[in-house]
Amino acid sequence: MIRFILRIAMYVVVAVLVYNYFFGDHSEKESSKKIFSDVKEIAVSVKDLIKSEKEKFDAGKYDAALEKIGNSIASIKKLLPEAKQVSNDLQSIINKKQKVEKQLKALKSEENVEESDPRVIELNKELESLTNSLQKLSRNLDDSH
Repeated sequence: MIRFILRIAMYVVVAVLVYNYFFGDHSEKESSKKIFSDVKEIAVSVKDLIKSEKEKFDAGKYDAALEKIGNSIASIKKLLPEAKQVSNDLQSIINKKQKVEKQLKALKSEENVEESDPRVIELNKELESLTNSLQKLSRNLDDSH
């Protein structure tokens, strides 16, 4: 809706300028001529700017930036499989942690469970194993970057 209103306003302004250019009094004609010459100067300046930038582009002004972007994309593509593997490993550790948490919660709800209970000892070993796996994953990430 706003585009439509702006478009109509632009047409009205152009119509008033054209009318004043041909049918207005002397001051209106001068004002319209000045506006048309200013618009012409702006259009010429924009054309010159575009031509200049195209020449710079053809001369290689943007080659270094484009090469950096290409190198960055290639680096990211190389990291994607590794990141996917790390994500899978991390998800596996999270799943195991949730399983151990559920088992610990179930043990806590039982009566007369002591630290020397073989189930508690086994769960503590699993937690230690998960901690070691997480540390190893962290070291591998640090070493690869």
